[in-house]
Amino acid sequence: MPATKPEMVEYLEELFAPLGAVDAALLFGGWVLRSGGRAFAVILDGTLYFRVDAGLRERLAALGSRPFVYAKAGRTVTVGRFMSAPDADADDAGALLAWARRSLAAEFRPRRSGRIAGAGSRAHAAGGDR
Repeated sequence: MPATKPEMVEYLEELFAPLGAVDAALLFGGWVLRSGGRAFAVILDGTLYFRVDAGLRERLAALGSRPFVYAKAGRTVTVGRFMSAPDADADDAGALLAWARRSLAAEFRPRRSGRIAGAGSRAHAAGGDR
């Protein structure tokens, strides 16, 4: 039997509908929000967190947003890929939608690995591609 979605999840699915089809799925005791199969936000402990890159993380931190943190094995783990929605925007549907758009754009920006193609491969390490 599918889990009943909390009111907050249903509200955010509707709010973010302009992004395209938005679906919510259970994730580690919370919910993940996706558009077009792309995860852009999670709801954990009643808090909305956007998935971010370094630039978006800095913008949100400047507005007082916090990274997602949890306790594990007696220590605190900080997940820098997820930042809370700014408190000042909590009741501003337009602002939340704008942050969601930024999150989608940030999430799927190509990453630069810094690796040279082939470096680290077994053939390269063994001198097999000389």
